[in-house]
Amino acid sequence: MAVLRFIASLLLLIAVIAFVADVTRSSSESGPFQPTTIAQQWRTFAPDSMKAAKVTVGRALHPLVWDPVIVGLINMPVFMLFGILGVFAGYMGRRQHRVNIFTN
Repeated sequence: MAVLRFIASLLLLIAVIAFVADVTRSSSESGPFQPTTIAQQWRTFAPDSMKAAKVTVGRALHPLVWDPVIVGLINMPVFMLFGILGVFAGYMGRRQHRVNIFTN
Protein backbone atom coordinates (compact mmCIF):
# COMPACT_ATOMS: atom_id res chain seq x y z
CA MET A 1 0.00 0.00 0.00
CA ALA A 2 2.82 2.39 0.77
CA VAL A 3 4.31 1.70 -2.65
CA LEU A 4 1.08 2.74 -4.37
CA ARG A 5 0.91 5.93 -2.31
CA PHE A 6 4.51 6.71 -3.28
CA ILE A 7 3.75 6.06 -6.96
CA ALA A 8 0.64 8.25 -6.64
CA SER A 9 2.70 11.11 -5.25
CA LEU A 10 5.21 10.80 -8.10
CA LEU A 11 2.45 10.74 -10.72
CA LEU A 12 0.77 13.77 -9.18
CA LEU A 13 4.11 15.59 -9.05
CA ILE A 14 4.59 14.91 -12.77
CA ALA A 15 1.05 16.17 -13.41
CA VAL A 16 1.73 19.42 -11.55
CA ILE A 17 5.05 19.95 -13.36
CA ALA A 18 3.40 19.33 -16.74
CA PHE A 19 0.57 21.73 -15.90
CA VAL A 20 2.96 24.47 -14.76
CA ALA A 21 5.05 23.99 -17.91
CA ASP A 22 1.93 24.33 -20.10
CA VAL A 23 0.71 27.42 -18.23
CA THR A 24 4.15 29.03 -18.37
CA ARG A 25 4.49 28.35 -22.08
CA SER A 26 1.05 29.72 -22.88
CA SER A 27 1.55 32.84 -20.73
CA SER A 28 4.90 33.61 -22.33
CA GLU A 29 3.37 33.34 -25.81
CA SER A 30 0.42 35.48 -24.66
CA GLY A 31 -1.99 33.23 -26.49
CA PRO A 32 -4.78 30.93 -25.39
CA PHE A 33 -4.03 27.99 -23.13
CA GLN A 34 -2.89 25.07 -25.29
CA PRO A 35 -1.96 22.04 -23.19
CA THR A 36 0.61 19.60 -24.49
CA THR A 37 -0.96 16.30 -25.47
CA ILE A 38 0.53 12.87 -25.05
CA ALA A 39 0.57 12.45 -28.82
CA GLN A 40 2.69 15.61 -29.21
CA GLN A 41 5.15 14.38 -26.59
CA TRP A 42 5.28 10.93 -28.16
CA ARG A 43 5.91 12.37 -31.64
CA THR A 44 8.65 14.59 -30.23
CA PHE A 45 10.57 11.91 -28.39
CA ALA A 46 9.94 8.72 -30.39
CA PRO A 47 8.04 9.16 -33.67
CA ASP A 48 9.01 5.73 -34.99
CA SER A 49 7.62 3.94 -31.94
CA MET A 50 4.27 5.68 -32.40
CA LYS A 51 4.03 4.32 -35.94
CA ALA A 52 5.10 0.89 -34.73
CA ALA A 53 2.49 0.96 -31.96
CA LYS A 54 -0.22 1.81 -34.49
CA VAL A 55 0.78 -1.13 -36.68
CA THR A 56 1.05 -3.49 -33.69
CA VAL A 57 -2.36 -2.54 -32.30
CA GLY A 58 -3.91 -2.86 -35.75
CA ARG A 59 -2.38 -6.29 -36.22
CA ALA A 60 -2.95 -7.65 -32.69
CA LEU A 61 -6.45 -6.32 -32.05
CA HIS A 62 -8.39 -4.48 -34.73
CA PRO A 63 -7.56 -1.34 -36.72
CA LEU A 64 -10.63 0.40 -35.30
CA VAL A 65 -9.23 0.08 -31.76
CA TRP A 66 -6.43 2.50 -32.61
CA ASP A 67 -8.49 5.29 -34.13
CA PRO A 68 -11.37 5.98 -31.76
CA VAL A 69 -10.02 4.46 -28.52
CA ILE A 70 -6.27 4.97 -28.35
CA VAL A 71 -6.20 8.20 -30.34
CA GLY A 72 -8.79 9.57 -27.95
CA LEU A 73 -6.58 8.66 -24.99
CA ILE A 74 -3.34 10.02 -26.41
CA ASN A 75 -4.97 13.31 -27.34
CA MET A 76 -5.49 13.99 -23.62
CA PRO A 77 -3.32 16.63 -22.01
CA VAL A 78 -0.28 15.18 -20.27
CA PHE A 79 -1.16 16.70 -16.91
CA MET A 80 -4.66 15.22 -17.05
CA LEU A 81 -3.45 11.68 -17.76
CA PHE A 82 -0.85 11.72 -14.98
CA GLY A 83 -3.35 13.35 -12.61
CA ILE A 84 -5.95 10.67 -13.25
CA LEU A 85 -3.36 7.91 -12.85
CA GLY A 86 -2.08 9.52 -9.64
CA VAL A 87 -5.55 9.81 -8.13
CA PHE A 88 -6.31 6.21 -9.09
CA ALA A 89 -3.05 4.94 -7.56
CA GLY A 90 -3.70 6.99 -4.42
CA TYR A 91 -7.19 5.57 -4.11
CA MET A 92 -5.93 2.01 -4.56
CA GLY A 93 -3.16 2.56 -2.01
CA ARG A 94 -5.28 4.22 0.65
CA ARG A 95 -5.22 2.93 4.19
CA GLN A 96 -8.04 0.56 4.94
CA HIS A 97 -9.91 1.31 8.13
CA ARG A 98 -10.92 -1.69 10.15
CA VAL A 99 -14.51 -1.63 11.26
CA ASN A 100 -15.28 -3.50 14.47
CA ILE A 101 -18.78 -4.91 14.65
CA PHE A 102 -19.92 -5.99 18.06
CA THR A 103 -22.86 -8.33 18.37
CA ASN A 104 -24.50 -9.56 21.53
